[in-house]
Order: sequence, then C-alpha cells, then structure tokens
Amino acid sequence: MAGLANKKRLVIILVTITLLFFTMILRIAWIQTVDGATLQQKALSQWTREITVKANRGNIVDCNGQVLAESSSVYTVALAPQSVEDADEVANKLAAILDMDAARIKELAGDKKKAEVWVKRQISDAQSEAIRSLDLPGVLLVLDTKRFYPQKDFLTQVLGFTSVDGEGQEGIELAYNKYLKGEDGKELRETDRDGNEVSYGSKTLIEAKDGNDVVLTIDYVIQYFLERAMDEAMAINNPKGITAIVMDPDTGAILAMGNKPDFDLNEVPRDDLDALRALSRNTAVADAFEMGSTFKTITLAAALEEGVVSESSGFHCSGSKIVDGIKTSCWKTHGSETLTTAVENSCNVAFMEMGLRLGIQKMYKYITAFGFGQKTSADFTSESTGIVQEEGAVKSFDLARISFGQSIAVTPLQLITAASAAINGGKLMQPYLVSAVRDKEGNDVVTHGPREVRRVVSEATSAEVRKLLESVVKNGSGRNAQIPGYRVGGKTGTAQKYANGKVAQGKNVASFIGFAPADDPEVIVLFIVDEPTGVSSTFGSVVAAPYAKAVLEDTLQYMGIEPDYGDSTPETKEVPDVRGMTVAEAKNKLLLAGLSGYSPSASGTVRSQMPQAGAKITAGSEVLLYTNAPGDTGDTSTAASVTVPYVIGLTSANATDVLEDAGLTVKLNGTGTVTAQSIAAGTRVPEGTQVRVTCGGSP
Repeated sequence: MAGLANKKRLVIILVTITLLFFTMILRIAWIQTVDGATLQQKALSQWTREITVKANRGNIVDCNGQVLAESSSVYTVALAPQSVEDADEVANKLAAILDMDAARIKELAGDKKKAEVWVKRQISDAQSEAIRSLDLPGVLLVLDTKRFYPQKDFLTQVLGFTSVDGEGQEGIELAYNKYLKGEDGKELRETDRDGNEVSYGSKTLIEAKDGNDVVLTIDYVIQYFLERAMDEAMAINNPKGITAIVMDPDTGAILAMGNKPDFDLNEVPRDDLDALRALSRNTAVADAFEMGSTFKTITLAAALEEGVVSESSGFHCSGSKIVDGIKTSCWKTHGSETLTTAVENSCNVAFMEMGLRLGIQKMYKYITAFGFGQKTSADFTSESTGIVQEEGAVKSFDLARISFGQSIAVTPLQLITAASAAINGGKLMQPYLVSAVRDKEGNDVVTHGPREVRRVVSEATSAEVRKLLESVVKNGSGRNAQIPGYRVGGKTGTAQKYANGKVAQGKNVASFIGFAPADDPEVIVLFIVDEPTGVSSTFGSVVAAPYAKAVLEDTLQYMGIEPDYGDSTPETKEVPDVRGMTVAEAKNKLLLAGLSGYSPSASGTVRSQMPQAGAKITAGSEVLLYTNAPGDTGDTSTAASVTVPYVIGLTSANATDVLEDAGLTVKLNGTGTVTAQSIAAGTRVPEGTQVRVTCGGSP
C-alpha cells in the first residue's frame, strides 16, 4: 500500500510539474507573441532616450525662385531630469539666460518620472552658445527648426504662418501643409537603468524627410510694386483697409495679391487672438463687398452678348429712375447719352436700363456663368462664395440695383476673374496661386496651370467691352489711370456701405479695375480702398485709380512691354513739391513746371500728392492733389525733410531698403546693380519723395 501511495504521489508531482512547465511555455509564448511588442517598447524606453529630429519644412518661393518662406535651424532647450545633478543651479542659470521663471525650471528639472522635458523652444544663437558654455549635466540642446520669412511684412495674408511646432495655420502654409511639413526623424541614444546616457553607447538615427517646396505664381517684383502702392494709399487715404490683386487675364495666374494692414510674419502677434484673426484674414478671397460700378463691366458684357444694347444704343439720364415705385438716383444728371458716353459717365440709369432689358433670368445666367456665388480656386482655404440673392426672390427693383453693382456682394478674386473673362476674349479662367509642388531633387509632385472653366461671351463681345473700357480711361471717370505710351482700359467704382439697413454715412468702398494693353491685355489690376477717410473725395477715380495706374505702369515696364509714343518720344518733367500750398497755388506751380494739377476740392491745403515730388513724368501729365479734410487744421507746410543716400553700386533690393529706411519712396527701372539715381546723394528733399533708381548691371 505504501508503494502504491508513493506511486500516486509521484504521478501527481509529475502531472503538476508538467502543468507548470506547460503553463510556463504558454506564458512565454504569450509574452513573445501578444505582449512582445509592448514589452520590447518598454524595455527600449528604459535602455534608450528618443529625441525627435525635426524635418525641415519646405520653402515657399515665387515664380522665379525668390524665397518667400523658409526654415532655419535653431536650438531648443530640454532637460533630462534623471541626469540633473543640481536642480537649483540648473534653474537659476537657465532662467537668467532664457528670461524664464527659475521656479518653473526647477519644477521641470525635479520631475524624475520623465526621461526628457522641453524648457524653451527655438532659442536664439546667443542663448544656445551661453547654455552650451555652461556644460551642465542633464541640460540638452536639441536641434530644431523655425519658420523664417525673409521679406517680413510681405504677402502676409497670402503666405500665412505656422505654429511653433511647424504646422500651417493660415494661408498657403495651411492650404499646402501636407506637402510642406515633411516627416520628422528620430535619434535613439543608449542609456543606463537610471536614464543616464551611456558613454560610448550606441546611437541610432532615423533621418527626417524634408518637406516639398511650393512654387507660387506670384512674381516678387510685381508684388513689390503692389505693396508699395498699397502703402502709399494707406498713408494718403487713411482707410480701414486696402485689398488688391494683379492677374494675368489670359491664364488666371495671380501675379500679386495683398491686404493692408498687415504684420511681420516673423513676429506673429499671438497675444491678441482677435487682432491676429483680423490681420491674417485674406480679404481678397474671404470677404464679399458691394463693388458698385466696377461690377458694371459684367452687366455691359452680358447686355452686349445678348444684343439688348449696341454701339448705336441711346439712353436718357434725368438723374434717377423709378422701378417698382422706388426711386433710385444716379450720381449725376447726364441727359442724353450714347452707349459709349453712358459707360464713360458710369451712369447708373443707363446700367439699370441694361439690366431690365436683360431680365432676371438672363442676368442670373451671366451672374452664374461669370462665377459669382461660387468658389473659384482650391488654393484658398478661407475663400467665400459671396452673397447672391436667390433668383426666385429677385424683383425688378433688385435687378436694377444689381445691374450697377448693388444688392450683390462679390469677393475681389471673383470680380477680377470675371472681369478678366470679359476682356480676354470671353474665357472664364480658373484663378490659381500655386504653379507647382516640388521635392528637394526638383521633381514636380503637383503641377497647376491655366484651366478654362467655360466660355462666357464671344470674342466679338469681349473686343467691344475692351473698346468701351478704354474709352472710360481716355475720356471718362478713369482718366487718372492714363499711362503715356500705353493703351489702358478700366472701370472705377464707388459703393456705399450699409449699417442696420441704412446707408452708413461717410463709409464707402472705392475701387478701380484696369488692364493693359487695352487691345491685347497682359495684366489686369483690381485696387480696392475700404472706407477712405481724411480726404476731400472718396471716389474710386481719386483714391484707387492712381495706385492701380502706378502698378500697371511699373508692371508693363518690368514685363518689357515698350510704350508707343508714336513718331516722337515725349518730353519728361520733374514733379515739384506742392505740399502746404493752396490748391490754386499748387496748380499754378505745376503749370509752370509743364504739368497740370487735379484736386476733387477747389479749396483747402495740399497735404499730399500723387506722383510725389522728384518723380519724372511725361510733360502735361496730371498730378493728383489731396487736400486737408474739412475741419483738419494740421499744418502741412513744414513737411519733414531727409537726405538722399548714395545707392549706386548696390543691388536693387539693397538700394530699396536704404532709400526706404531714409524715409523716401522708390521707383525701380530694371534689375541688377544700381547704375543711376534720379536725385543726387546728399540732396535734402521732403520726406516721402520718390527716387527713381535705374538698374542694369550684373548683381
């Protein structure tokens, strides 16, 4: 019996051992297969310290390769708390260099549960050198990247900006973030059980993959022309804001786009989020305006295409028109008019008649065909569709107002795109801002080019529109956009703004849309001044047309489109300084200089002029005179004077910086090294005087 009992105990022991052994095998298998990856990761985290290697964000460049946004290498301060020997020393010394709270740094250094903690991102070179010289255990300098915008407050709302972590937040930075951001890498460093880096331990680097470059259709030089014109208009007209676009009407490529006010993209004002949202809003695509008379270009094209008007059509303007029992005024009583004079006069009555002849259905056919009420491009994340009434809700009175640019709100991008279709032969082209996305080897990842959306009007109609709009600049409200030697077409606009259903007194949107050469347009400019104040006239012909003209003239010369003066080259005259004079005195001085003066007001003191003193313009040209606003008693007779610096031999970009830093404005002729300047160095001139810089040497 004892032997049998022993045998039973032996069997039980063997079975138990077998079960335990089998259970252990199952557990090992479970650990290796199910928990293996997790445990291996935990072990790896104990043996190694992982440091992120930031990918360089791709560049944003203009159509010629000029860098507009790039990433530069900087350092970030981090701590390895388990390696910190003296938390007080680390806290006090880093706080002094980084301008931080020492108590906060000490708190981070004492958190032994963490292998690594960030202290401050993207420090300066001087700070990184000071920290490196301390050689403190547990203090790490990690290579990081920071977004840098070489041109500062240039294309602010178009480019947008990134977060401190390099993620796009606005503009192109946001719209093309997935192409620009790249893929971060990792650096693994071997550590002991306490998290201290092992001397001569292994290091594994997983390379970061840099982002792609985004190539814009923007031309840096044309953008410079536009930015300069907007800055001058801001200074003279003191508006709420300015929005402007330059486009190739044949292709839809956006050559320049801007909004004022703006800010330096290297110093994003993140402390006031409401202000930041307002300043970073790209009004050119995000906001809809009642454009007023610039919209008449669309009504004109539609009426000509449908045959409800022709060159022989006649109109009569008694100063107003009654539609649906409601009286709508024209800005002036024009009497009998032909189609040409009605367009030159920008007569509301004539355009109301055109709209009523078209009828609601046909007018809406063209509103849709020209692209209003819909987004135009995928390059803008914040693009608005504008505000177009439902066709079924429109009455004759509404139609009459829409016909001259009221009761319909459109974005600037929609308007310039539609106007381009009206004058480019009748093709609605999709506007585009990005021409390509390229990898670091120069291979195209994405390409964009001209795309015709639809034909809107015939070539014959488009030619007639060009002819009539050229007449507006020659003889009508657009005369301030005339450029000697060039054929220019255009349309002015002045629209009232509304508040609580009533006209907001003194608040207008003034605009001008112009193109050249008028017979074969290569460039079109839309210039919008929102709520100009402090000037005697807020008409688009005065506060917008001169600046669009300046952009057109500079752009045509830059594009190599030579002026045609006929048989002889016109004589040029230097614009004298007439600020501080009465209007009569200023006009007389200009007359003696071989020029003429124009002011919307017959009285007052001239506080600014366009072009500015020192500019060389064609003899007989008109100088716009801006007078004090009513009640403004500011003394303009003692304008500050500055000394003209010597810029010959500098690059065009450096010369511009030097002259503008001196308080002067610049007009560039050519590219490369400066070979001549219109005003000799050392000359004292009024602040804001224009210096014409001629370039032609190799940079």
